[in-house]
Amino acid sequence: PYEKQIADCLGPQNYNYTLWLDNSNTDYRDIKDVSTFLNNNDCSSESQEFALKAIEALEEGGEFDKEEQIINKLTGKAKCVYDKLKDNDLLNKTIQRFDSSNFVNLILEYGTMKTPGASGETQYGSPITITLNQSHIDNRPSLYSALVILHEGIHAEIYRKIITRSQLQFTPPNTYTLPDGSRADYPTLFDYYNDFPDNPHHNFMADYYRNAMEQGLRDYAAAIGKTYPDQLYKDLSWGGLKGTNAWNNMFADPIFTTNEQTRILATINNFITTGNNECN
Repeated sequence: PYEKQIADCLGPQNYNYTLWLDNSNTDYRDIKDVSTFLNNNDCSSESQEFALKAIEALEEGGEFDKEEQIINKLTGKAKCVYDKLKDNDLLNKTIQRFDSSNFVNLILEYGTMKTPGASGETQYGSPITITLNQSHIDNRPSLYSALVILHEGIHAEIYRKIITRSQLQFTPPNTYTLPDGSRADYPTLFDYYNDFPDNPHHNFMADYYRNAMEQGLRDYAAAIGKTYPDQLYKDLSWGGLKGTNAWNNMFADPIFTTNEQTRILATINNFITTGNNECN
């Protein structure tokens, strides 16, 4: 029945999926999961598109989580880190410290960074795609890799809040509005789009997510049997947030702020070069 449900939903125009259904090596649990996902989403056009991407990923050895609506195409050390986060529910716990809702249609994969030197990037749309820099993940401590995944996961969650309400509209020079007036659901978040139009996400994260990031890293370290100084978790939580308003105005004393910024960056760089990668 699951094969028929998939066929009825995807239709004859999406013929490629039939090869997957007919393949004797296809795990029947995957067929059931794809069918359940389509049924739970009323066979919408968006769910059809995502199901086809899930089937493609499954054919290539990836994973599909129908409950979280996540396609995981990661391999190697990134998959190891992600699996530890998932097994201990740390990604959801980190995000739920701000909001209890889950992702909508998320893809995790390796790829080329658009920003030179970046460890991870998030492409907004439907689905949301988190792309990781494999060379960074393979050659840096797993705690840092957990930071990258958590950081990008928060980007995805912030964007989810917007696309599940309405399409954000931009009015030059720096005004963002929601056409249906649903700004009231997350007024502080939308204020950041107005106040920091060049970098609303990172400014929002710096002000509201660093404590959650610290705890997520602390929980991850415990999950792999490690204990680090609390100051390390605090310092790592600034990763990717350099240049935000919170970073630039860390303390009232500008000299102390500069000294603290220098110390934090040195700590992060030292950890990256000397820490261990427990994932293989």
